[in-house]
Amino acid sequence: MAAVVEAPIVSTTVSQPLITTQTSAIISPAQKQKTSTDTSVVEMTTAVERPVVSTVVSQPSTTALSFIISQPKLFSRKRKPITANEGIHDPNAAKYPLELEAIKNEMRQFFTEEDPTKRRFSSLIGYMAPKDINDYLKIKAGQAKIKAKVDNESESLSEEGIAKRLEFYHTKVKQIEEFAQELDKEKADQKRKSREQYLAYIMKEKFYPAEEQQFKEWPLVALKHEAERIQRIKNDPTKKKNAPKWSKYKRLIANLTAEYKGKKKELVDAKMDTAEAISKWSRQQTDEAYERLKKRKITVSDASKKREQMMKLE
Repeated sequence: MAAVVEAPIVSTTVSQPLITTQTSAIISPAQKQKTSTDTSVVEMTTAVERPVVSTVVSQPSTTALSFIISQPKLFSRKRKPITANEGIHDPNAAKYPLELEAIKNEMRQFFTEEDPTKRRFSSLIGYMAPKDINDYLKIKAGQAKIKAKVDNESESLSEEGIAKRLEFYHTKVKQIEEFAQELDKEKADQKRKSREQYLAYIMKEKFYPAEEQQFKEWPLVALKHEAERIQRIKNDPTKKKNAPKWSKYKRLIANLTAEYKGKKKELVDAKMDTAEAISKWSRQQTDEAYERLKKRKITVSDASKKREQMMKLE
């Protein structure tokens, strides 16, 4: 993969106007982010052009990092770098990728948009689309390091200045991480409230003897299914008013628990992430990661078969 990079002209305003022009070779974000899960060859020519940035030295918070990346040339790749012409919904996020207020909306997508292909990340132009919120946070940490490096190359900072600038950007990443935790807590609270509402409805409208304790181990989707079943029966007098099949739900819950425990073990063994991180994944995150792992295994298996066939022909 070849990357052609044109470094910016950076203008820094101090007591006297100063314009510095510097050329350097920088690896494109997509190159750095490429992982072992990428199964196809990509030939990519990326031109990175950074805008003129005006900064008052005493207030480094006004500095903004903006990547404008041309359309890359891709060959048969499932995950593609986010391009500048993708229909960005939030230009502020593209201009200020480390400013929390600018990227809050795109962070919320992890908790509001179930389909990953419909998520848009304006602050990650040139990067591979993140798989989940943890992947997103790792990219943000990388952006902070790149921004500090760019500042150093354009401003010729001292060692102390580099350390302070890196600390400044790490503080911004920390704010982003804290907001991600808030979103995760909000999602958990929403699930808890939904669970309470479904359970309250079931206990009020049920037409069979049952105690609340009997629903304790039921997942949210099962409670929703039972509440809807009760509603359908109440709306249709011809339907039989029967109790749920307790044994069926008990087996279903046990099977689901064992299934996801096995999936997470496979993901840990495949080093898709740390054991601690995977243990906190939701069912959706686990399913998405497991599908990626299955595709990777199929690709590796196909490659092995081709090698064996070639060896036989020889």
